[in-house]
Amino acid sequence: MIDKQSLVDQVIARLEADLEKLTNAAKEARDYATDSECKSEGKYDTRGLEASYLAGAQAEKSEELAEAISVLSRIKLPEHPPHVANGTLVVVSDVTSGEDDAYFILPAGGGIELETELSEHPTTVITPQSPRGEELVNHSPGDFLDGGDRFISEVI
Repeated sequence: MIDKQSLVDQVIARLEADLEKLTNAAKEARDYATDSECKSEGKYDTRGLEASYLAGAQAEKSEELAEAISVLSRIKLPEHPPHVANGTLVVVSDVTSGEDDAYFILPAGGGIELETELSEHPTTVITPQSPRGEELVNHSPGDFLDGGDRFISEVI
């Protein structure tokens, strides 16, 4: 049996690492923007302004990552889900190729890939709001997806 909480912990660890890098980058950009060497040398010199915009955007992204970490820290993972929902692992099988793709539906962390034994490929974290997430949510094992070549073979 797959330990879903362990997978969530891996996603949180990656987001925390990203948050630390981004926080450091925002501090560097803020420091550069306020440094005396960054003072404008003419009316077309916008280095300081651009650095302040960058620092602001990085700070905003840092807040988003902190919120994502907080949300994932509180997620309730369903034990025996009847259909695809937040906190479920989903295996999608292709009838034609015989290949499986695995997804972990979470409210944050979309795009992160995790190694699991569900598929030959990494398990991809997707959010319910993503196009693939919207396609999968509320479907049950055995349901065919649009196009008819792919079906949900497992919901964990």
